[in-house]
Amino acid sequence: MCYTEAAAQAPGAARQLDYAILTLLVPSVLMFGGVLFAAFRRREHDLAEDPKPIAGRAASKISVHERRPHLAPERSAGSS
Repeated sequence: MCYTEAAAQAPGAARQLDYAILTLLVPSVLMFGGVLFAAFRRREHDLAEDPKPIAGRAASKISVHERRPHLAPERSAGSS
């Protein structure tokens, strides 16, 4: 229905509709790109931190999950 209405308009109105579509598209694409850029920078920053090696393994061999701090206290073997 939208295509039919747009095709029935004068050429000047169709050009204005194209500009309106671009006007709405540009901010969305910029925001999406900004969020992706920030996420990748954050990821690189998190991976660049060099914690102490765990149990004699080199820091470069530690997985990302092992580098993240644990928020919950660890349970001891004797408590249930």
